[in-house]
Amino acid sequence: MTTSTSSTLSVMTMTPSLLLMATDEDLCTFARSGAGSRYLQSLVSPENKKLCEKMVSSILASNPLRMMTNPVGCFLVQKILGYFYILPKSQQFELLAPIISNFSRLSLNAYGYHVVLTAITHLGPEQRECFILELENYVTLLSLLKSKFGTFVAQACVPHLLPRTVTALVNSLLGHVVELACLPQGS
Repeated sequence: MTTSTSSTLSVMTMTPSLLLMATDEDLCTFARSGAGSRYLQSLVSPENKKLCEKMVSSILASNPLRMMTNPVGCFLVQKILGYFYILPKSQQFELLAPIISNFSRLSLNAYGYHVVLTAITHLGPEQRECFILELENYVTLLSLLKSKFGTFVAQACVPHLLPRTVTALVNSLLGHVVELACLPQGS
């Protein structure tokens, strides 16, 4: 399953039981192909809980950032985040950890920002707060607001801002309003 041709062909013969037996790297390679990602997304549901757990463990065992910043792999991660509640608590924490620790990097990436947006808009208040608090970092905030991808992440956080974060944002943005307003995404 290492080439896109074999991944596309494998979709026709790939069954959930075969996916459960696949190696982590093979499953992730499959997920990074267009047909493979679409097929795996179609299997993400409460009825396929074990398969979803397998997908998450495979993503985490390989390079999670590679999957989250891949043009088609990111859609599988987004779909899994939509069904976050079916994962065991330990796996939920493990899946969120690389998103939180790479918040800025993912938010500034053309594909990774979709993963962060999904986490902000679909997860519960406890998980969302981790992302909101990242905006209190002056460097992170300014880099998001200056990025055509990061600005979408910052905007998604606005309805969920905590009072202390609003204060931090206002203090961080003082003196930068004109600069930010001159940017295409800031106007």
